[in-house]
Amino acid sequence: MLLFSRDTSAHETAWHVDLENTTMTKTNDDHHVCLPSSKRPSKSRTAVVVLCAGVFATLSCASAGDASDPILFEDGAQKDVAEQSDHALSEEIQFQTYPIAVDSLGRVYRIADSRTFYRIANGTVTRLATVDEDLEQMHGGGSYAFARGRTTIFRTEEERLIVGLRLPLLPNDSLTVDDQGNLYRNSDAGVFLWRDFESEWTWLSPAVWDLYVGGGNVYATDFWTQDISRYDASSNDWVRVGGPGAEFAVDASGTLYGLSPSRDAIYRLNNSGQWRWVGGPAAHIFADRRVAATNDRQVAYELEADGTWQYLGSDVLDIVTGGDTMLGLRTSNGTSHWDEL
Repeated sequence: MLLFSRDTSAHETAWHVDLENTTMTKTNDDHHVCLPSSKRPSKSRTAVVVLCAGVFATLSCASAGDASDPILFEDGAQKDVAEQSDHALSEEIQFQTYPIAVDSLGRVYRIADSRTFYRIANGTVTRLATVDEDLEQMHGGGSYAFARGRTTIFRTEEERLIVGLRLPLLPNDSLTVDDQGNLYRNSDAGVFLWRDFESEWTWLSPAVWDLYVGGGNVYATDFWTQDISRYDASSNDWVRVGGPGAEFAVDASGTLYGLSPSRDAIYRLNNSGQWRWVGGPAAHIFADRRVAATNDRQVAYELEADGTWQYLGSDVLDIVTGGDTMLGLRTSNGTSHWDEL
């Protein structure tokens, strides 16, 4: 049986980089639906964090300092990135070699040569800056992208500027960004929040298992029970809203979606605090302004406003989404690349 019932005669869009002008164009291609098979195991906390903008991040770095004394990196200030060939740039942008993120405006960010930021917007690739640390993961939210280095969290700014935020971190800390660009840190020391122009983390609560943020809402799973709760800022406490799930995701309006522990159903939490079935089975769920799911055969679908599911594409290993942009990680001929879904 199919993951969701809907006409699957849809088109998907692939990104191709113009090597001469460093611009991106779109081509359409038809694909067919595959049938689901056995279910995948759930993701572990130490390996994956689900973000509002659809970004997955592995964490293994530490940092110290004060965000009030940021480091600025302007285009070419640390390295002449213009020396890179357009061909090399296209490979870095198109293929999954370094981290990728999407902000809430739908702009795509990539890391090339481990240290150089690129932004892709309106079909144009822009070099932002090169920093002085290797970058291991990215997070998109608001009008920013954050990337974590060995000692510093870097954030993009408008034009061609990168700001290094000297905010304390521990090796096992996980970072999450909401659609307003607020940065959350889940640490053994607790849950912390950093807002723009603040000089330090604000402590919110003791540590949780995983954080899910978006639309002004903050949700978390409990260390011991795996129940899901919403953070109540007025009481500085967590309010339980549901039991355990295989995965959760929050869209840009703050609505929470949950995948059942057996991954056989997707539920949505309504304003009355009730969970309503919206689809399934599924392997993974993703949410920002758009909501999507993949099945065990790596076929992707999008949840429409009328409650039906629209086929997006096949061979989708992962999804990153922000604003109206949704990218799917695909493989072909032994290489990985991101396609617009």
